Amino acid sequence: MHRIHGFLLSATAALGLASPAAAEWHKAETENFIVYSEGKEDRVRAFARELELFDALLHQLHGIERSGNPNRPTIYLVDSSRDVEKLSWSGVGGFYTANEYGTYAVGRNSRIKTGYRLNGNSILYHEYAHHFMYRNFNSAVPAWYSEAFAEFYSTTVIGDDTIEIGRPANHRTYSLQYHDGDSVAEFLLAEQGDNTSYSRGWLLLHMLQSDPGYAHRLATYLDDFRNGKSLEEAAKALGDLDRLTDAVGHYGRGKLQFSILDTTNLPAPAITTSLPDPVEQELISIDLLRRSEMRQDEPIRLLKKLEQKYPGEPRVKFALAKAHHDHATFVDEIYEYVEELRRTLAEEEPKSEKIEDLEEAIAYNIKEYDLADKAKLRAEQARAYADAEREVDVVLAAMPDHPRANALKGEILMHKAAKGEDDQWRAARGYLVKANRLSPEDPLPLYLWHKAYRDSGDEMPEVAHMGLRKAYVLAPESKKIRNALARDLADLGQFEPAIAIAKISAFSPHAWTTDRKLLEDIRKMAKLPRS
Repeated sequence: MHRIHGFLLSATAALGLASPAAAEWHKAETENFIVYSEGKEDRVRAFARELELFDALLHQLHGIERSGNPNRPTIYLVDSSRDVEKLSWSGVGGFYTANEYGTYAVGRNSRIKTGYRLNGNSILYHEYAHHFMYRNFNSAVPAWYSEAFAEFYSTTVIGDDTIEIGRPANHRTYSLQYHDGDSVAEFLLAEQGDNTSYSRGWLLLHMLQSDPGYAHRLATYLDDFRNGKSLEEAAKALGDLDRLTDAVGHYGRGKLQFSILDTTNLPAPAITTSLPDPVEQELISIDLLRRSEMRQDEPIRLLKKLEQKYPGEPRVKFALAKAHHDHATFVDEIYEYVEELRRTLAEEEPKSEKIEDLEEAIAYNIKEYDLADKAKLRAEQARAYADAEREVDVVLAAMPDHPRANALKGEILMHKAAKGEDDQWRAARGYLVKANRLSPEDPLPLYLWHKAYRDSGDEMPEVAHMGLRKAYVLAPESKKIRNALARDLADLGQFEPAIAIAKISAFSPHAWTTDRKLLEDIRKMAKLPRS
């Protein structure tokens, strides 16, 4: 949720969607998705069908066998772009978040098929294409390609009997016109993506995939980059970049073709729909607010009110425990975010246009969250951890075999241990082992168990290394898990796979400076030259 140009909203801004009685949610479950939608049941069923067909299409086109997803992403569909903005920031039509706790996306119910503005379908397809890459490619791609890939599939149109692929990205028309004639080298050789990655990058990819000769060059280019060549070296596979720039311009002025596939012979996705009970109805809205909003006072207030309505309800108590825990961990997250902004600022060239934005973002967050008063914030954090532990203890007393409650208890004890209560490390790992036993396909306990050994300095058993590897297989889209594995492999002297995994984060479109530093640190450990 952190962005330089998208300052975090105050909790009161999200009150419209946070009012639990404001909308009725319907739920659809498929093999690969959980979808919640405001409105009528037919909306959630229709979108679940489209998502399953979209996922099947991506697997088929890229020659990847579908195997089901034990940790299905959750998709929330709200009624308007205004509702999306209340959960993020102004101007955003949808967003995607993946971390060690799970993956979710927020979009609109809009099913407009074409046009010159982004719609609910195109935003979610764009974000899911990123998710698909993280889960299935298992290797780094240049930042521009990541955004171009997502844009290419964002315009997919799924009808009753057909799927249309490769439609023009009409919502990028202005950017294409503005940047017409710009050299493709500007984004091909850049470590990070920018606006031209979405527009000119999309057009370049469309052209490269439309011609077998170009497609062969593209495959060689991606292979060369994946196998360790620099951006400059890999780009040689695409030929002379000036000529490529001219070719892209000519291609964009022509009539772009797209494919239409018949889906009548495809098996219909298995979809189960339901109307959540009254408790879940209210928890969905609050949980969405909790997961999307980076200040936790409003979710906590709403959950306490809900607790009065349903006293002793374990689901409410667990949601309250998670909200208190989020409130506690946010203190560390916002300090780390400001430090990241400062690191980014230090890397900028003296006359960079980004300097003013970075300085404003730093000043804004320091003032907004009163970061100068560390004593006050740390005291508030300690209270939030205590509140979280109190609530999760109530849940565990009623439901001792609740997997995520055991994981949360373990994580809270890890915080205590890190603050000086060394005897809590063993207890923390005990809760995490139990959470893993209760839910073996959940990556969170595996990741936390490895982290508990690493943070404590205790000798790490081989099974903890293996557990982290399994966590990565289960959730390769989580950057924390991915970077933890890269670091762990490097510590074990397995530099080649460590570099390959670290490179995924370092060249993602929204990489942090710490992601790029991790890659350089591992290369240094391996005694390799700077990349």
